[in-house]
Amino acid sequence: MEIAEQSEEHEKTEIEPLDSQLAHKLSEVKGNLQRITSLSRAQQRTIGRLKDELSAARQMAAETQLRLLNELQSLTEEENIELRQTLISLTGQQQQQLTTYQDQHGIIHEQPILAGYYKIRLN
Repeated sequence: MEIAEQSEEHEKTEIEPLDSQLAHKLSEVKGNLQRITSLSRAQQRTIGRLKDELSAARQMAAETQLRLLNELQSLTEEENIELRQTLISLTGQQQQQLTTYQDQHGIIHEQPILAGYYKIRLN
């Protein structure tokens, strides 16, 4: 019987550290899960806030565009021509600045879409 008792005692001494390690690991996993859950909730709040900000920005942009459209519709023909010429000039300046920047940084030139549109549309 002594051998059986010694064997049981030996198994207990081997199992106890494993149980302790397992309990420690389980505690770590629970802690990590709580942190992940907390971060997930924080991200969800951030996403909600960003969606609200984006919606507000879109609404402001739409209102601004409508206001500008109303202002443009009330311009005289002379003011319209002057505005078009200014727009063409500014677009050309922006394109020149972009080309200079691209040249300085070795970026391939792309055909300006808006500048071409305005030149064709306004001339």
